[in-house]
Amino acid sequence: MALFDKFNQSIDPSVSRIAVHQFAGGINLLADGDITRGQFDAALGLEASDDAQMDDLVALYNAKATAVLKLAFLVKIHSTIMLQEQGMITDVQSKNFLGVTA
Repeated sequence: MALFDKFNQSIDPSVSRIAVHQFAGGINLLADGDITRGQFDAALGLEASDDAQMDDLVALYNAKATAVLKLAFLVKIHSTIMLQEQGMITDVQSKNFLGVTA
């Protein structure tokens, strides 16, 4: 199961679900350089199956030309996965809105 699948409320109970606010808080600290990717992954219990989608998010963030665009992208990540968690959009829509291809 990949990263975006783990934001869904209707996930298989045997899979560790990722809380949206914890993810958003962590990705902000990661983006600011306050924590490493390893610390982020460990804190959220991310696995190798999550790497491709997480790598996409990091690359998309890093590709933003200005601090304002980077901040806007972090807000978009939080907003998008929050809607996904609530079942208002699917994981496929969530990835499409953010530009994640993995």
